Amino acid sequence: MSILRKEFGARLREIRLAQGLTQEQLAEKASVSLNFLNLIERGQRGPSFDSLERLAGALRQPVAELFIPVQKKGRKRPPKAT
Repeated sequence: MSILRKEFGARLREIRLAQGLTQEQLAEKASVSLNFLNLIERGQRGPSFDSLERLAGALRQPVAELFIPVQKKGRKRPPKAT
């Protein structure tokens, strides 16, 4: 399993949950199947560019935001470079 796919899926799930959305709600908003969204969140599949744009749009997030690693409990993210 690709580390990038796994981290992307975890980040997607983190944002979805923070917005109080179910997988069903996000899948409908992004016009992807529930099964496909589930596979993405589990890191078993990666989205196409088109699906990536639809997911970001449904979450009202820039695409780049979906690639920020999930913050582990007890660990701080490094400061942003200026």
